[in-house]
Amino acid sequence: EDQHKDVLQEWGISDFELFWSQFKEIDLNYRKKLIEKNKIFLFDDVKAILARLRKENKKLALISNSPMYVVDYILKKFDLKSLFDEILKIDFKKNQNLAKPSPYGIISILDKFNYKSANSKAIMIGDSINDIIAAKRANIFGCLILRDLSKKHESFEDWNYHPDFDISELADLLTL
Repeated sequence: EDQHKDVLQEWGISDFELFWSQFKEIDLNYRKKLIEKNKIFLFDDVKAILARLRKENKKLALISNSPMYVVDYILKKFDLKSLFDEILKIDFKKNQNLAKPSPYGIISILDKFNYKSANSKAIMIGDSINDIIAAKRANIFGCLILRDLSKKHESFEDWNYHPDFDISELADLLTL
């Protein structure tokens, strides 16, 4: 939020708090409408796969660069919160240093889980280059999920950091 003050001042905005509160309200309402129109949705396999992983005593965390109010709404709307052991939300004023592609968000979660690479394996599943960069910088496996196979042409082979795995649906994770 602070880093945007110069831009907001150039736009003639001086009440930054009012701006951000109105922005958040408009943004959240827009996302709610997208959910109503099924433009933002939960893939059918998500709950079942996460529940199965939990049943297998896998530790699950959610790390999102989306604003806290969006993550909170999505978790509640789709009843997902109980499926995660840890949830790391990034916001304008909180945890910016943990935002992907930084590895520090992943590392902070691994620390909470008392993760030791000699005893277990950690994997970050994500749909963007930032997810893979964060995973590789944190020295864990990176798995790129490409639900829309038409995006495969956005050749991740050209990325500086490469996924260890790529899957087209979350269920594929169970065979890794």
